[in-house]
Amino acid sequence: RTFKDFLPSLGLEFDIDPEVMIYGTYTKGFKAGGYAQFTSSSEFDSETVDSFEAGVKSQLFDRALTLNVAAFYMKYKNLQEATTITLESGAIRNIVGNVAASKVKGIEVSANLRAGSGVELYADVGYLDAKYSRYPGAPCTIAQSLTLPAPCVQNLAGSVRAFSPKWSGSVGFNFTN
Repeated sequence: RTFKDFLPSLGLEFDIDPEVMIYGTYTKGFKAGGYAQFTSSSEFDSETVDSFEAGVKSQLFDRALTLNVAAFYMKYKNLQEATTITLESGAIRNIVGNVAASKVKGIEVSANLRAGSGVELYADVGYLDAKYSRYPGAPCTIAQSLTLPAPCVQNLAGSVRAFSPKWSGSVGFNFTN
């Protein structure tokens, strides 16, 4: 199989002053299709994403504080995901395929404070809203498959994508002598 796509990228940045820069980007992403096992269709198509990001990068208070903020929005088409299905025989299989369309948006804030000689504090926090905008024919969970007739499917449109926590973050410090 051959996969081709036009992948434009555009980025703009503006230095408000030597310590503060704002930026915006657009990028089109592409993941080639492939072959799947254990499904009626042994092929899956390419995935594409339109990705937008805008943010501020800054170094304040004589470079003692680095503060960065980024907001993003991504729109996926033909999203490829690994999913688990239960066959009519009861066997469970993991497969990869085109499952849906998805929209992902969020914001990330990162701060790093050099508090004194050898002391550095940092904190990162992220908010993520990642949902399927379309996902008809989604496989059921294993528990649903045990109680509903095969093949068990559901519509996950509007549902949160797997492994997409609303909030994430970290805090820490470094001390060097």
